[in-house]
Amino acid sequence: MDSEIDLKQIWLMIWNKKWMILIVVLVFLMLGSVYTFYFVTPEYTASTTLILVKSQSDTEVTTSDVTLNDKLISTYREMAKSDKIINLVLQEYNIKDISAGELKNKIAVTTVSDTQMLKISITDEDPKIATKIANALAEVFIDQVPEYFNLNNAKIYQEAVMPTSPSNVNHARDIAIAGIAGFAVSVLVIVLISIIDDTIKTSKDIEDGVGLTVLAELPDIDFDK
Repeated sequence: MDSEIDLKQIWLMIWNKKWMILIVVLVFLMLGSVYTFYFVTPEYTASTTLILVKSQSDTEVTTSDVTLNDKLISTYREMAKSDKIINLVLQEYNIKDISAGELKNKIAVTTVSDTQMLKISITDEDPKIATKIANALAEVFIDQVPEYFNLNNAKIYQEAVMPTSPSNVNHARDIAIAGIAGFAVSVLVIVLISIIDDTIKTSKDIEDGVGLTVLAELPDIDFDK
């Protein structure tokens, strides 16, 4: 019963402070808008998709071919973002305005779930550069596979297309998160204040605090009248 009463009191306190909560939420919404529109640098992600196929295209694909590709796909994923492949891309495509270390941080190589496909993604502030490097990385990787595995089973399934919208910016999401954060912060502060505040405000506070029954209460009297 006491917990129900406490929750009711907390709810009443939140309700009584609803205008303060609204102001805090509006402030957070404004801050979120400023952040997402003016402080987030847009970045673009371009992706090239590779598919693992049988080396000899004129014969049927067997179960052993599928099993082999399943085993190789994890190795290919690591190989595609290796230092050797990165350096070859920089050299062969004469890319000089980015270092190997910087490029490595821009690369993401993932496997498409339940398939024999690899997706090579490049994220950069310039969508043209992201697209160029994604396709270049795929080409260099495919050229290097036969040298190490005596296979020619990696093919480009879909080339990277220049992205038109940033991959790291979602104005509606960012503003919504800011609003939710503002609401959560304001409510948390109100609840903490209600927990910390041990001042006596009602007769019930006396009963709960010292265990004594209040026999009478004096009403507020306005002596100015």
